[in-house]
Amino acid sequence: MDEIVSGQELADQLRFRCDNAKNRLWIASPFVGDPASVRKILGNAWLTNSSMTVRFLTDLSNQACKDPRSIRLFSDIGQVRSLKGIHAKIYVVDDAVLITSANLTNTAFSARYEIGQWVTGNQAKL
Repeated sequence: MDEIVSGQELADQLRFRCDNAKNRLWIASPFVGDPASVRKILGNAWLTNSSMTVRFLTDLSNQACKDPRSIRLFSDIGQVRSLKGIHAKIYVVDDAVLITSANLTNTAFSARYEIGQWVTGNQAKL
């Protein structure tokens, strides 16, 4: 079922799906916060599940937008790729896709009014 979510519900649903993810966590976000913020948003299951595919797409040329410790965290357990000028914010958790305005930062998930849409089923096939 596709669902539009915002505010705390957006953060809660992403965290719930990440806590229960089994196979993949793929993220596209131009901004990424510090490791504590990333773990607050995504939880820790993705860090300990060795069978999970983890990918992170960002713009590595814009160092002001990301914490290098978080980039290292992602690269230690998965793939980090760079796409200059990326603006998309997409979170793929197993077979669900969140298309959102929220960067992977504490500010986006706790201090801004962000919105997103979960896409599942045939529409989410990658």
